[in-house]
Amino acid sequence: YIAWWTDSNNSTADFKWLPAHDRFSFIGRFSSFDYRYYHMDSSFSLTDSVVAQGPATPDGHEFITLNNGNRLILVVQDTIMDLSNFSFNGSQGLVNQAVKGMGIQEFDPQGNLVWNWHSTRHIHPSEFIDGYYYVPNRFDYAHANSIAQDDDGHLLVSFRHLDAIIKIDHQTGEIIWRLGGKHSDFTFPNDTLRFRGQHSAARLPNGRIGLFDNGNLKPLPRYSRIVEYVLDTVSWTASMVYS
Repeated sequence: YIAWWTDSNNSTADFKWLPAHDRFSFIGRFSSFDYRYYHMDSSFSLTDSVVAQGPATPDGHEFITLNNGNRLILVVQDTIMDLSNFSFNGSQGLVNQAVKGMGIQEFDPQGNLVWNWHSTRHIHPSEFIDGYYYVPNRFDYAHANSIAQDDDGHLLVSFRHLDAIIKIDHQTGEIIWRLGGKHSDFTFPNDTLRFRGQHSAARLPNGRIGLFDNGNLKPLPRYSRIVEYVLDTVSWTASMVYS
C-alpha cells in the first residue's frame, strides 16, 4: 500500500533513505540551473536544505551526506582556457575556450562551506574521450555524475566523459589514482573493453569497486552492465570479479 506521497510542480531526483542519520535526502529541480538539496525527517517533514555557493551553479547528479553530517554536492563552474593545441572530436580547440568544469562543495551541518574542489585545477580537458558530446562554447569535458566516500575517507568520483573513476584526497584535493580513462593508473588484465560512460561508482561492503557501466562508445553490439573490480595498488591491476 502507499505509505506516503506528495505532488510537486518541480522534478525530484536521488531520493534516498539515510539510515545512519534517520532521515531522507533528495534533489529538487526548479529549472535547468536551479537545484536545491533537501533533508527530510522520518515523517517526511523538511528539516534543512543546501544551496550551491557562487560563482558555481548547482548540478543535479549527486547529493550525499557523510558520517559526520557534512553534505557534498556537485557544482558547475565555467573557466576560460587556452585549448588551441588540442583537438576534440576532430575540432581544433579555441584560444579562449569556455570550459564547463565540475566542482564539489562540502557544507557542514550548519550550512557553512568547508571544502571546495574544482576539476580544472587537477584534470586537464585533454583527458576528454572523443565521441562524447562536444560543444565548443561550453565544453563539458568531465561530466561528473557520482560521488562516494571511500573506506579511508577520500572520495571516489565518476567522470563520464573521461571514462574514469578518480580517487581524490579529501583534504588536499590532489588526485590519488585514476581507474580507467586515458591515464589510468590500473591495467585491466581480464576486462579488455573496460567500462565506458559509467555511473554510480562506489566502494562496496565486500571491498570491491562497483559501478554501472553504460557501455557508450564500445564496439557493437553495445550493452550495459553492473561490474565489480578488485583493485591491487601494488601491481596496479583492476581485476574484474563480477559482471
